Amino acid sequence: VLFHTIFRSSSLLVNMILGWMLFRKRYSVYQVASMIFITGGLLAVTTANTHGDAAVEVSSHWFIGMGLLAVTSLVSPLMGQLQDLCFKSAKSVEVGGGSYLVDEGVAAGIHSNAPPIWIEALCLTHLCSVPLFLWNFPLLFQSLAYLSPSLFTTVTTNVVSQLACISGVYSLTSVAGSFTLTMVLSLRKFISVVYSLLVFGYAETLSSQELIGIIVVGVTASVYPFVPKLS
Repeated sequence: VLFHTIFRSSSLLVNMILGWMLFRKRYSVYQVASMIFITGGLLAVTTANTHGDAAVEVSSHWFIGMGLLAVTSLVSPLMGQLQDLCFKSAKSVEVGGGSYLVDEGVAAGIHSNAPPIWIEALCLTHLCSVPLFLWNFPLLFQSLAYLSPSLFTTVTTNVVSQLACISGVYSLTSVAGSFTLTMVLSLRKFISVVYSLLVFGYAETLSSQELIGIIVVGVTASVYPFVPKLS
């Protein structure tokens, strides 16, 4: 649990390092400080109750799991940076009047009727992933057929909420940088942890480490929208 938490909490750090090394992005001192405080606060909250975990037996499965976590921690921020680059390139073509089209009138007509870039990206990404589920379609259909009305309501609510969430992520991607988007997603996970603590009655048993982490993340998140940003 401890290693998994550390890897999953390092997304801001890895995103900033990749942006600086591979994409020549520059970050202000305030952004670097925000990254340190947010990452530290997340680690403080999520590792507070992992000290009593049983010793992990190091085996081939352990190395495979650690390798997958390491690859995921690198690939996910890299995809965010590449997505940011793609959105900026598409927006530059859109704002520039579609220089790749000969007729400017046709270009203006296409741009006036075209949906926002983030909707196109959202549709294309999920449309390409649909065939991956076709091989298991009979099992999926059978599972849906046996859903009770209450479970069907729960599944429908979950699907609608996920649609709203992913739509918000793609919409934010079109107007904010990869680092800001990663910070928002990290804060979303942090809010989920705090919400779980409150809902399941653990608020009264919070340790000083957890309280400090919650305060640090909350204050940093409140200040970050107002600090100077370079990327």
